[in-house]
Amino acid sequence: MECWNLSQSVREIVLILEDQPLIAMDIEMTVRGLGSSVCFTSSEHAASWLEDHVPSLAILDVQLNDGPCTDIARSLRDRKIPFIVYSGSGVNDVDAIFRCGAWINKPCHPKLLLRAANNALASEPEGRRVEFDPHRLERKETSAGQSV
Repeated sequence: MECWNLSQSVREIVLILEDQPLIAMDIEMTVRGLGSSVCFTSSEHAASWLEDHVPSLAILDVQLNDGPCTDIARSLRDRKIPFIVYSGSGVNDVDAIFRCGAWINKPCHPKLLLRAANNALASEPEGRRVEFDPHRLERKETSAGQSV
């Protein structure tokens, strides 16, 4: 599945990596006010798209149709593109590269995902990670693994 919502007046481009179509549509609806979105269900297609495009933000699930998107997360980090990991996997059960982005457990309230997207676009300072508690619509900033 590939979905493109590229409007004429592009403000931000949000890359969505999600292998479940209904979840992908839900994410797209949640972030539609930020600008345009493009979504892929495989790392292969996302990597190809990233060769010619630079999104403002990426929202990704760890596991896609062709396996974990570890290389995509590494590429996003190396290119300094903010990303949010939106996953049902446990944060400690995945490659450490995924902890470079904000982490939100599925499912969550759409406002929580939108707030995380806005915070990521506001460019959090390097070395600072933003975690979101899905039970309290608040953010908790951590630095070097310590609560602040």
